[in-house]
Amino acid sequence: MHLGYENPRQEYELDGTVLSETSKERDLGVVIDTPKFSRKDKSTKDLNVQGDLKRKSCDIAEEGESSKKYMRKIDSSSTPIDSLRNGYLWVSDFSKQLWCEQQMEYTYLLPKSVVKELETDEAKKGTDFHLARELEVQEYVDIKVESNEDIFAVKVLNLVIALKKLQRQTDLVHREVPIFGLVKGVFVIGKIDEIRMDDVDFTIDIVDLKTRKFKALPKKSQKATHSLQLMIYKQLFDDLVRGLLPRHSMSKILKLDLTKALGADIVKHITQDMRHLEFPKPPEGKWHLSALLDETRATAEGLPFISRLFNEYVWQEDGESFAMDEIKYDDQWLDKQVGRCISYWTGQREASGVDVEDAWKCHSCNFQDDCSWISKKLQERKEELKRREDEKKSDTCKRTTIMYNNKDKGC
Repeated sequence: MHLGYENPRQEYELDGTVLSETSKERDLGVVIDTPKFSRKDKSTKDLNVQGDLKRKSCDIAEEGESSKKYMRKIDSSSTPIDSLRNGYLWVSDFSKQLWCEQQMEYTYLLPKSVVKELETDEAKKGTDFHLARELEVQEYVDIKVESNEDIFAVKVLNLVIALKKLQRQTDLVHREVPIFGLVKGVFVIGKIDEIRMDDVDFTIDIVDLKTRKFKALPKKSQKATHSLQLMIYKQLFDDLVRGLLPRHSMSKILKLDLTKALGADIVKHITQDMRHLEFPKPPEGKWHLSALLDETRATAEGLPFISRLFNEYVWQEDGESFAMDEIKYDDQWLDKQVGRCISYWTGQREASGVDVEDAWKCHSCNFQDDCSWISKKLQERKEELKRREDEKKSDTCKRTTIMYNNKDKGC
């Protein structure tokens, strides 16, 4: 499949045969063993490196080889948000920055195949647990997509279905709910782990699920990343309730035609499979992203703002929840953190690493052996020690001179 908003739609070969294009995505569970893939592109050199890259990425973890040798160079002609993230961000990008911005940048400069090999077992278990929790309250439905507009329409449709069911109070718990909007002028997409409604007082809470290797709450610095994520979710949801839908930014940044007719399978899902939710017929009689966004806005405006924010911590060993930590929304703290994060993405400053008191994070980082931030801090420390030593020597010389002067006066 050719997916993505800026996909160049290259041709691919398998053992010399050009693969045909498909518009339907399915997980067939196929494992390719010996054939080599290549991209048929006359404008670039043939890149038959996938097998070697996968082998080398495994070597990184097993032999401690530096992963930086596989990084592409930072494009100094554009801002990080354009060169690394295609012009928009995910909510998780902000929490990664708060943990370690330098680590995040290194990760985005690596090929995805290498990043996947570097993923920890704990992270994989967390992903699996999220999926299992989602399937407890909802099921996946295959929808054929025919365009980039269809791909984003699926996100919008999942959002508006959740909003409609909350409004009608037919389903009070929804998981993995898409959300999007502007954060300080930057288009941001996210996925809320869980939205809960209290059908007695008509309040809505957000819950972010975190799995833990050990049955203990995270440290303050890690908890801050969780809090930031929740607060951004609340801001995006509340803006939606206010009727703020950044259509122009969405169309421009994601390169979407909001008036392009949606695929037949999506229209069928709206008009037939979801007819119990009573989607109104669009004025022009044609379903497109703009009509779907109209319905999203109209539905959201009938809902309350997010009331409370929670981090739910689950022990990976038994899959049981052991703590529900409520987070207080702090508008000033959020504004400060988000502002600093965006200053990096817009090219106002370079990536920074952790502060000295958080240097313990480096011990579990894949890039610690040749991290430029660590090298910079070590050099600064070396220069500081040298400066202190020079000052100490200078002070000693001054005291010696004064002592001799006083002795001369005594004579």
